[in-house]
Amino acid sequence: MGYATLETVTNRTWPISYIVVMNSDGTIQDVEVLNYQGARNWGVQAESWLKQFFGKNADSDFSAPTGITGATVSVRTINKGVHCAVASYKVLFQGGKK
Repeated sequence: MGYATLETVTNRTWPISYIVVMNSDGTIQDVEVLNYQGARNWGVQAESWLKQFFGKNADSDFSAPTGITGATVSVRTINKGVHCAVASYKVLFQGGKK
């Protein structure tokens, strides 16, 4: 059993929707980009890129995600959102502070 958060953020002018699936201990089990309407940089949807988040929790280092050439804003936006999801989980379900 676990939890999931669904978020839509704006990346410059287009939306990115993604889901973060967490185990009951607050570690990330999966991240999936559900909708990305940007004209390019589909690399942020690749499982090979998203798997860098698997196993992380709110206390993990999110400061240096693997970059994708030409997708700096997308990388930062998704990285920040995933970190916020696990931090929220920690506060809501584990009684911790970010």
